Amino acid sequence: MTKLNNYKLLDSYTEEDVINANKKIYTKNAETYEDVVFTKNANQRLRTLLSNAVRILSTKKRNIVALDACGGTGQASFILYDMGCTTHLVDLSSKMIKNMNIKCQQGKIEIQSFTSEINEFFQNNKIKYDLIVFSSSLHHLRYPDKVLNSAANTLSKGGIVATISDP
Repeated sequence: MTKLNNYKLLDSYTEEDVINANKKIYTKNAETYEDVVFTKNANQRLRTLLSNAVRILSTKKRNIVALDACGGTGQASFILYDMGCTTHLVDLSSKMIKNMNIKCQQGKIEIQSFTSEINEFFQNNKIKYDLIVFSSSLHHLRYPDKVLNSAANTLSKGGIVATISDP
């Protein structure tokens, strides 16, 4: 297949097609997701990124409000919570969020979760976040540039958008 044909194939999928495909796959794989995705090295890279972002924000803010965007079962959320951030998670998979909420209940951890497609979340959101994290998620979106622009508009003054593990 030529490069031009690859682009034509990609253009044949709408944003809604991509959203529905993600919902389907993550509903199906919610139970085994962590076993496949969470490696020790990936977790350490994420922890380092978040630690640096929190350290930078802590020079000007006392209570950092963070969003784990497209956060799945909450890998970034739990790290942010452990770092003292007020933490929210948004994901389109109710099963992934259910798994995260079970861990929260077991550990008496307070992370507010929202089941929503990320574009809709940003359109309806009224909260200004100090830190918005996309961990291994932007490559799943049809228009990641649109989502990143929306995220930037949701930041508090001096806030940070951090991305990691996206090709």
